[in-house]
Amino acid sequence: MNILIASATKIECQFLEKHFPAFIVDDNCIKFYINDTTIRLLITGVGIPAAIYQLSKQLVENKYDLVINIGIAGSFHDFEIGEVFHVTSEIFADIGFENGDNFLTLFESGFLKKDSFPYSNGLLISDSSINYKTLQTIKAVKGITVNTITKNIEKINLWKRKFHPNVESMEGAAIFYVCLLEKVKFIQLRAISNKVGVRDKSQWNIPLAIENMEKIVINLLNEIC
Repeated sequence: MNILIASATKIECQFLEKHFPAFIVDDNCIKFYINDTTIRLLITGVGIPAAIYQLSKQLVENKYDLVINIGIAGSFHDFEIGEVFHVTSEIFADIGFENGDNFLTLFESGFLKKDSFPYSNGLLISDSSINYKTLQTIKAVKGITVNTITKNIEKINLWKRKFHPNVESMEGAAIFYVCLLEKVKFIQLRAISNKVGVRDKSQWNIPLAIENMEKIVINLLNEIC
């Protein structure tokens, strides 16, 4: 079995080296082994373009049975900082057209049909048949992916009204999009580091989010492998 773990930054997945120190650098890609499973680690870089390019390139060069996207995220709800979620649906929130005070998605403007592959009713949806026990211990949530982290209250209210999201990231929908098009199974895990709109870093807790993510990811890898 071949697994790819994709993360935007090294800090979000650095804990893997602690558990699996026998890292091998092969063609500029880090890999390690758990039993008979080969696991490669891909640092995509931050943002939609980087995630789409780096993941597409990796899927062309190697065959994978599963992609696991891990990282931190902002929360639209009163979730506990540090809580880890399984993101099961995504959308590119800020691709569309401004029309006065209104915002139209590609679907609302008629440029794209809601069920045109890889979309389902306007959403990018993960495979519901992926039901590892570790995933059953955390909540499934809906994510949106944006090019600019949201802090404006009007934009926050717009996203809530239009998409009803739970979490926000800058890469999630990109991972969904590529994997669905390439027919590769995938999982997205996000740990809450902050509330959406809160720019006061004293209210963020990235170390706690990564610490909690570590527990879930290690449990999941041990279960799969």
